[in-house]
Amino acid sequence: MRALKLIWLLSLLPLAACMGNSLAPGGKANALREMPLYGGNIVVSGPEGYCIDPQSKRRQSGGTLVFVGSCEALTGQSGNRVAAALMTVTVTPRRPGTDQPRARNIANALAPKEPLGEYDETGVAMVHFNLGGTAALPGGDPRYWRGGMALDGHLVSLAVYAPQDSAIAGPKGRALLRELAAAIREASAPAAG
Repeated sequence: MRALKLIWLLSLLPLAACMGNSLAPGGKANALREMPLYGGNIVVSGPEGYCIDPQSKRRQSGGTLVFVGSCEALTGQSGNRVAAALMTVTVTPRRPGTDQPRARNIANALAPKEPLGEYDETGVAMVHFNLGGTAALPGGDPRYWRGGMALDGHLVSLAVYAPQDSAIAGPKGRALLRELAAAIREASAPAAG
């Protein structure tokens, strides 16, 4: 939870894009454009302007968790502005035959929370919830987005949290979640081929 609060505080700084894979010179912290997991089978990558906090990587019983936030917030380097958001990516160990999750399954797994909307798109399932965002992001908007996709036998769970009343907590969060899923899919393509 401490790391989540740190990322949240950093994401409130002016926001911008980052360049290269590893960002540190003159910055406040290292930030990565990509982070390979499970021997490179899955490569976590953020949408343009968002980077991975390498210090956030946590191995848990159900998989590996990493945080994604604005590159500028993580490095202190300026660039193109992006919306304040905290994204989480959890990747489970490889299990051949892993099926693509459905939005209804994600909603059911988080019951009794009521979804505002469920969306099954090509390659990613997404659910918009009206409550629960503040549990992960104190002081943030209670609305948040969850998503999931199967990739090379791994289940990749995604979440997007945003500041109070942010458009990212609303409809724009769906587009950001879609971009996050696409970035991971594209970065993992050589391994997942």
